[in-house]
Amino acid sequence: MLPYSSTPAKVIVIVSPFFEPNVGGVETHLSDYVKALALRNRRAVVATFQPLVDGSAAAVCEQRGSVTIYRARWLQGNYFNAFEKSIPLQFLYLVPACLFQALRVLVRVGHRNVEVLHGHGIAAGLVVAILGRLFRKRSVVSIHAIYELTPGSMKANLIRLALAGNAAVLCLSDDSLREMISIGLDPRTTDRFSYWLDTDIFRYDSLPHNREALALPTAAPMLLFVGRLIEKKGLRKVLCAMRSHPEIHLMVIGDGPDRAALEGEAAHLAGVTFLGRKTNEETAQYYRAADALIVPSEYAEGFGRVVAEALCCGAYVYASNRGGLPEAVGEDGSLFEPNEAGIDGILDDLERNYWRYRGTRAARAAAAAGRFSERNCDALLARLCAAAPRTARDRREAC
Repeated sequence: MLPYSSTPAKVIVIVSPFFEPNVGGVETHLSDYVKALALRNRRAVVATFQPLVDGSAAAVCEQRGSVTIYRARWLQGNYFNAFEKSIPLQFLYLVPACLFQALRVLVRVGHRNVEVLHGHGIAAGLVVAILGRLFRKRSVVSIHAIYELTPGSMKANLIRLALAGNAAVLCLSDDSLREMISIGLDPRTTDRFSYWLDTDIFRYDSLPHNREALALPTAAPMLLFVGRLIEKKGLRKVLCAMRSHPEIHLMVIGDGPDRAALEGEAAHLAGVTFLGRKTNEETAQYYRAADALIVPSEYAEGFGRVVAEALCCGAYVYASNRGGLPEAVGEDGSLFEPNEAGIDGILDDLERNYWRYRGTRAARAAAAAGRFSERNCDALLARLCAAAPRTARDRREAC
């Protein structure tokens, strides 16, 4: 672990509109973050909501070791997806409620006990910047997405103004970092962070052993998709291409509003299986059973956490050449244009080379375990502590 120091009694306040049992890359990252803080006996609180998208419910207050999670109820439904392309509407939907929930949490823990405010996403970034200025506390925001911003546009200017009040803006990929600097954020306080994985869950094991455990055929080339079942994730085009590749088995993990329509399109494809939602442990077993993961996203992914998960389990990765995906894949997979020709090309490649990819699984998993180890968590904590103190008292107590 990288060395860092801190006042043990101080509290990290994590602010995010999304948290488990919501499903997504950010939610899984935050779960790993909470687990890592608890293992280090670091005091933290999470200010979040009951699941906003699927309408499910979770504990209002939950304790995970040294970390307390507070979930408030807010408008549930498809609002976030409906407002996704409009930053003003996102702000109206999320910022007031997020600010109120974060204030309630600050009252509970006492603002004098706060070490740093850590927001996740644009709306939470604005919230922690406001609270940081109000209570003279350091605030840091982690950015998990790429917004495809045009410098000087209204959207870019709103995001710049929302984030500029933070002591640091941490970006998940080099593409995101370049984007944030291009819209006018200070390059001296705009930096990178990296995901880490629970390598007790996402770990290498032999492919035949996992296929046997899952009652899957041992010899056939097998492809895996993991993600929300929505149009921009690109699964529809994969299903179209599968008609010409009956030898390949495709397993689909995930759920979403397009599931019924996609299952209908796949009804005549004998090699396609929809598995629904799976736990991390169950998903990891399917990674270990698959020859390759396919990530056919038609938009700029912030990074693509599923890429890291698959690589740590030894699977090869085919990913679209969008956003942070090329960086996540590195040299352990292949990139393609997310259109019919591009997808057909990677299915051809899988049919020709899946035996060769099986021979490099252990080396691929070992390399990924190094890239996505908990050293990345220690680096993040060190960066949080290094965020510039706002007051003389903060400077005396800072890391």
